[in-house]
Amino acid sequence: MRLPQCLRPVAAWLVSLPVVTRTLLSAAVVLSVLTTCRVVAPDRLCLPRTAWEAAEVWRYVTNMVYRGNIGMGFLMSAYFFTSASTRCERDVFEGDTARYVWFLAVSCGMLAPLCYACGAYFLGGCVVPLLIFVSCRTHPHAVMQFFLGIQVQALYFPLVLMGLDLLLGQSILNNVLGCLVGHLYVYHCHLTPRDRALGTAAYLPCEHLYTVPRWVDRLIERERVRQLGTGPLPASWGH
Repeated sequence: MRLPQCLRPVAAWLVSLPVVTRTLLSAAVVLSVLTTCRVVAPDRLCLPRTAWEAAEVWRYVTNMVYRGNIGMGFLMSAYFFTSASTRCERDVFEGDTARYVWFLAVSCGMLAPLCYACGAYFLGGCVVPLLIFVSCRTHPHAVMQFFLGIQVQALYFPLVLMGLDLLLGQSILNNVLGCLVGHLYVYHCHLTPRDRALGTAAYLPCEHLYTVPRWVDRLIERERVRQLGTGPLPASWGH
């Protein structure tokens, strides 16, 4: 099936995105369209405390992906998510899909109890500040493009966005929680190895938290090989 001519640039842009960013963005658009058209109620996508008992496992993904109904707020969130996630996936994680997926899983696992404590049941609003913080702190001297062509040094970009939310009278809770969890990753995976090389870092009991489990690595590699069709998997993967 051939796409209409007007949709081909959009399709080409979508395909150019890294795989995790492309998948999450596509899922966010689909969920937002479904809730806007009232096909699915937003409360079916959140993560209540009873999700585990009810075996509603999809909520562990949809609560992170969903960003509200189609509108200006959704478009802004999608824009910042796409740019920040692309930078993280390509530059911070250097295209390592397994590492990026595990980072998102661990970070959302940390965000969930924090959001519960604050009375929030969607993590999507925290994931965008999380990704922005990680991408900016790992490349602090980069120059970020803001509205109307305004340029901001990456180190201060999360604070600029937080200040903008304050000026607009919006809550900065999502920004604070996202930056807090993002700081944990930056500290464990970027600052601690640097300090250890200088002999100034102490042992941390949770320093291997972001190490990708072997089963996650194998699962993602299996899917990559299946999609590329590069031949049979090694026999050792069956054990």
